[in-house]
Amino acid sequence: MRERGARGGTQRGSWRCLAAMIGLAPLACARVNSLSDSESTAPEAPTAEPETAAGEQPPALEREEIRVVVRAKITQVRGCFDAGLAEAPGLGGRVVLGFTIGARGRAEDVAVIEHALTSELDAGATERAAGIVSACLIEALSRWQFPLPRRGEAVRVAYPFVFTAEDTLRAAGLPRVQGTVSPAAVGAVFDARADELAACLRADQDQAPDPAGSASLGVAFTIDEGGRVTAISRYAGSLPAAAERCMLAAIAGWSFPPAAAGDTARVNHDLRW
Repeated sequence: MRERGARGGTQRGSWRCLAAMIGLAPLACARVNSLSDSESTAPEAPTAEPETAAGEQPPALEREEIRVVVRAKITQVRGCFDAGLAEAPGLGGRVVLGFTIGARGRAEDVAVIEHALTSELDAGATERAAGIVSACLIEALSRWQFPLPRRGEAVRVAYPFVFTAEDTLRAAGLPRVQGTVSPAAVGAVFDARADELAACLRADQDQAPDPAGSASLGVAFTIDEGGRVTAISRYAGSLPAAAERCMLAAIAGWSFPPAAAGDTARVNHDLRW
């Protein structure tokens, strides 16, 4: 549904959208996306500012300058989602905040210009939870300090946040992602290269295979802005050590959708066979 902005009319058409989608999941295991559509589709890529031709002035603020501030405040954003999740289990979806960054770098006229949050409960409970999330986000963002716009120009922003509860991701077999890469996009890479992991299981001939569904590996890693895997490790598992090493080495060599420029996406994924 769409909501009124700052108690006025629907403002969606008047906002310049800086679409930096973040997939989020509550920090029970602290995992995004980012956040993050209900993570069933890939998130929107950040919308590029028009290129500055020779002799033209740069934009008042680059989208990356805004995104860096939002990413630094992700703990607050996640806290707002957790408050709504406590009211309505299974809450998830999209909230778009509209605001203006004034000459002093403060967010003004902050309002929810669109929200599409759903939950496992009835419409009334979902609306109450959505109200909690929206009010919390508005209050938080109003306190944030952004860079001072060049030339003192006000900058209008529409910023979408996408939330998915961790339980929902687990039920769908998707990884938990904190950052600007979609859990569905990360999961698609695992699906496409599942044979490589299965080969690690088959290669360990000295161990009797576990019954179907009992073999598992929890893997944690980060994805950089080039889509490369960094800092990979295991946090749980029932596989033989050789099979785990084989799988970690395989995943470390994969390419994933890249994180936003200057950012990393943190991934936790529970694999089962």
